[in-house]
Amino acid sequence: MTLDFSQLKLAIENLQEQYVNFCSLNKDLQKIMQDAVKESIVQRFEICYDILWKILRKYLIKAFGVAEIPSSPNPVFKIAGENKILQAERWLSYAELRTETTHEYGAEILKKAIGEMKSFIEDVINLYEKISGEKWQK
Repeated sequence: MTLDFSQLKLAIENLQEQYVNFCSLNKDLQKIMQDAVKESIVQRFEICYDILWKILRKYLIKAFGVAEIPSSPNPVFKIAGENKILQAERWLSYAELRTETTHEYGAEILKKAIGEMKSFIEDVINLYEKISGEKWQK
């Protein structure tokens, strides 16, 4: 089984691009425009996160022969942590954030999610490089 990382790469690129756009936004823009960009970042985070844990599950099965992996993110991150692929606690906090963005969509969750994006993007790029064997180029 060959793993295709193209969707993950595109999702990371899209998230990274919108986060860079947000960081360079003119702070005088109308609040509605700022909120729209923040919401876009959160949606791109959700997509990137969902693609990532699913490809990571496939990677664990292929690279480590782990046969019994539940089809949900938390067990995937725990098993990946046990195999020294990532820091499980950190990724479990991203899993919690993903759950929060699904069930709550107000100003506070937007602020929290945006506050986590820089570290999430760095972590997802590092993980991408580790599991794909490709150096990140962007």
